[in-house]
Amino acid sequence: MRYYDRENKRLVYLKENASSEYWDSHWDGLSVKKIKTQRPQNNFCVKLTKKYLAESSIILEGGCGFSDNVYALQTSGYKCVGIDFAKKTVKKVNELAPELDVREGDVFDLKLEDNSLDGYWSLGVVEHFWDGYNGIANEMYRTIKKDGYLFLTFPAMSPLRKIKSKLFGYKNLTNKTNVDEFYQFALDPNLIIEHYESKGFELEEKFFFDAVKGIKDEVSLLKPILQKIYDGKFPKHGLLIRIIEKLFAQYAGHCVCLVLQNKKR
Repeated sequence: MRYYDRENKRLVYLKENASSEYWDSHWDGLSVKKIKTQRPQNNFCVKLTKKYLAESSIILEGGCGFSDNVYALQTSGYKCVGIDFAKKTVKKVNELAPELDVREGDVFDLKLEDNSLDGYWSLGVVEHFWDGYNGIANEMYRTIKKDGYLFLTFPAMSPLRKIKSKLFGYKNLTNKTNVDEFYQFALDPNLIIEHYESKGFELEEKFFFDAVKGIKDEVSLLKPILQKIYDGKFPKHGLLIRIIEKLFAQYAGHCVCLVLQNKKR
């Protein structure tokens, strides 16, 4: 179930609280194959990181989950550390891939020195906290070196979602809405950029992605066929996904990626 929070210009997703226990259950059945799921050179994080940081740079993934991105970055020549609060998942990763530096930790209270990171990846983390992400942003600013980079992704209020919200296409969040099962927000990228710039970051790049999900979740008429494409149950689904992404991501991408440089005032 989704509600629109008009005061804060965001979608509120109610499903199941995104606790450490939830993620341990979500990632149950973890295997070496899942950690090393793809060729590192094809990895989204690796390709974008190479645009901004040289090999041997020190990178943290805060909220690393089953650590496939830690593996891809480490294998591509970066010194990568992964941190997650899902205890059982971290323990399992340590058993399956002991060559990776993956630790139990809290993105609101990183046990890292000031200015110790060249880069920080945050993939779908900041949207999961009802009380906000300001504490995470403070830790990012503290630990990333001057002129280092933050790579930040989250579900977004795309242009399509903003139009739909203006047309009252969502139920409104009210004081009577039960938010005990809060899962995540879809956040307004402009407000996120403004928040991070107020701390001393500077935007370098912004792009939306995952257009198939972004459209199928918002346009009910197209959902049946787009769901089949999304699930890989349609002929040449990979090609179709790439075409839809190229044509519509900037208007309807489910997520946004921001690349921000820490200017350290």
